[in-house]
Amino acid sequence: MAVEQCKAAEEQATNPPAPEAAALAFAHDMDAGDAAAAKEVSFGGENELRLIDAMTAMTRSHRRLVAAAVAKFGKRGKELGGSYAEPGLEAMVRRSALTVDGETAVVREKPGVIFLKLWKSPGGQWKIDVAGCMADYAIDEIRALERASHIADKAADEVGTGLYASVDDVKSAMTEMGYPREDAKQDETVPATRPAK
Repeated sequence: MAVEQCKAAEEQATNPPAPEAAALAFAHDMDAGDAAAAKEVSFGGENELRLIDAMTAMTRSHRRLVAAAVAKFGKRGKELGGSYAEPGLEAMVRRSALTVDGETAVVREKPGVIFLKLWKSPGGQWKIDVAGCMADYAIDEIRALERASHIADKAADEVGTGLYASVDDVKSAMTEMGYPREDAKQDETVPATRPAK
């Protein structure tokens, strides 16, 4: 009996339920900065898909910036990436609770706070309902992400050319270009979604 339970637990760990697998795939793709793959396991309108593009571009641009800065300045270069370079969304999904209700499901990191919403398509495939969990994002915020990503890319290029003498110089230059200051951020992390109401 105990052996059978262990086997069942192992199978569950290696083959998670379909909604959990979809949530993990989406989070993994967002962490990897892979917009196309994230869209494959989700659905939404034009703005929601643009938000996926903006968030994954932030991850890619900040990883480029960190790589250039670490090569130039050493470990302090990691300060330029923050949570943008390493969102940690997959880990967030893994420690969250999944609740399935018929053909819908929600992932809650904290009680009462929905992190992801999922819907089962008529074909039986579970997908992330991007509109359901990212609807709070305004177009101005999406544009701000796009601008910040562009600035990080530009800074990465400039670090590579030796334009800056220190990490602090890079931070100052990015702020002058319009990058949001650290003390202006609402949170240290950048979740894939805002908590749904």
